[in-house]
Amino acid sequence: MNSLRVEAESVLEIAQRLKDRFWITLGLRSKEDAAHLIGDWQAARSFSDQGLELSPSETRNLCTRAMLEYETGNFGEANQYQKSLFDLASRTGTAPTVDRGFCAIVIPLAARITGRRDLLPQARATGEQLLATTSKAGHIDLFARVGLGMLAVVEQDKDLARQQYEALKAFRGLWVLFTMTSVDRVLGLLAATLGETESAQSHFQDAIDNCRRAGYRPELAWSLCDFSEMLLALGSPTGSTGAERQVQAMSQLDEALALAEELDMIPLKHRISTLLASANESPQSTTNPDGLTDREVEVLRFVAQGLSNKDIADQLILSQRTVQRHRANIYQKIDVHNRAEATAYVMNRLPL
Repeated sequence: MNSLRVEAESVLEIAQRLKDRFWITLGLRSKEDAAHLIGDWQAARSFSDQGLELSPSETRNLCTRAMLEYETGNFGEANQYQKSLFDLASRTGTAPTVDRGFCAIVIPLAARITGRRDLLPQARATGEQLLATTSKAGHIDLFARVGLGMLAVVEQDKDLARQQYEALKAFRGLWVLFTMTSVDRVLGLLAATLGETESAQSHFQDAIDNCRRAGYRPELAWSLCDFSEMLLALGSPTGSTGAERQVQAMSQLDEALALAEELDMIPLKHRISTLLASANESPQSTTNPDGLTDREVEVLRFVAQGLSNKDIADQLILSQRTVQRHRANIYQKIDVHNRAEATAYVMNRLPL
């Protein structure tokens, strides 16, 4: 990550000496990319604003800015940048341009974040047209295939997923320029869509490992979330393997949520919170006092028995962070501040 920042600084410094608009814009976008990859949205927006002021019709800048705003939940702004990108790309007709490549990839990536699907037919048509053209650059092929791959994931289209999965295997370990997307994560999602769990786990782990090494925090958060979502979708844990899978999923979701909260990635934060609620919370029982759920009653009884967070986590197949969150919620609901008060509450309000 440090080398990327240094390189971006060097490009911008040289460009400013040359006083060349194109190279200054490139230098600013390089600095924006470096900031985006670590989740420094304020710096990324600042460099993006400068670049767009110099070159308002530069589609590379519009693509990166649209993705930044989608990541942070500013959907109105993101849609405006996306529309500007589409308007400019439409001027090139059906030519295999990078502008059309951006359209093919941004729409499905945005749909994965927002749930908006009305533009997916346009993205599919654009991606298929680009792949059918022989005289195109390699990165345009990658944009089209990642876009179609993400579209297959969103729509659960197994035939399309198989086509793109086989083609994208050749790009393992790479990152998609301008959208800051790990090809390994896309491969994991495609393998999960195909029901190939072991392959999906391998791809997701590659994505996570690469993100950790490089310090790419937003993509790390998404990789952890997507991996965990697949693990939870495998069903209720049975046996030692199922229990380990549940613990891994919950631990990864806790880490992903911490990152999403720190980086203020609002759409991802909502997605993770929904997954955690579904995995952790049993329905609120009408027989429990103070609005406690059945799961919270389980945790509270263990607290009263003197179990540590680790012991409770082991008993309930949760992560320690999840147990900590349960305890905080419980204490707030029943208006207690420590274990002794919680124990007294159990004795008075939750007799066996």
